[in-house]
Amino acid sequence: MRLPIRLFAFGLCLPLLGASPSMEAAGIQDREAISARVEAFLRERLEGRGEALQVQVQPPDRRLRLDACDRPLEAFLPSHAPEAGRVTVGVRCNGARPWVLYVPARVSLFARVWVARRELRRGGRIVRADLVLQRRDLGTLHGGYLLASDSPLGQSARHRIARGRVIRPGDLRRPPAVRRGARIDILARIGRVQVRMKGKALGPGHIGETIQVVNLSSGRRLDARVVSAGTVEVPL
Repeated sequence: MRLPIRLFAFGLCLPLLGASPSMEAAGIQDREAISARVEAFLRERLEGRGEALQVQVQPPDRRLRLDACDRPLEAFLPSHAPEAGRVTVGVRCNGARPWVLYVPARVSLFARVWVARRELRRGGRIVRADLVLQRRDLGTLHGGYLLASDSPLGQSARHRIARGRVIRPGDLRRPPAVRRGARIDILARIGRVQVRMKGKALGPGHIGETIQVVNLSSGRRLDARVVSAGTVEVPL
């Protein structure tokens, strides 16, 4: 039984690479079929992800001779591989004479993303006039991006954002679920019994954060965890 042969389309040299043209005969894998399988795989995987898609596959070396696969070629992405930009797609033959080939490709996936129309200051609340939608190649945006459907409006900037820069998810912070001085509901649970009290927030807080609140009935200060907009919970 022959073991699978692992080849890189742009790297390794095999004894068969120097084969003469006389070896162009039945039993040799069609290189165009490999390229077509890679392109079809990428287009199927990325269909509907953006507004336009361009795929350029680097054909396998013409000197490469692989046994013709007697089963449909299987394409796959190596683990943690990107889906856009410069990518490498694996093509596997699981037939009687198995082999694996890695084929480079360039994927340009275009979509509209949010871009800073002007410089945004740290902590500033983002409004529509701060932003513009621009068509970009997602494969070149390695730091992340927000699509047109991922509206950043109403959020605040974690740090200064330069004019013309693509807005990234890590650039933004959602408004606090509880604002300083706001009237809130304080929940306390004892077994299956839930007690609800009126309180006041002594500081702002996002969901999951712990803030100080005051019970308006007793005047007692408490540490409470923000569980939703306008609601906190205290442990008992």
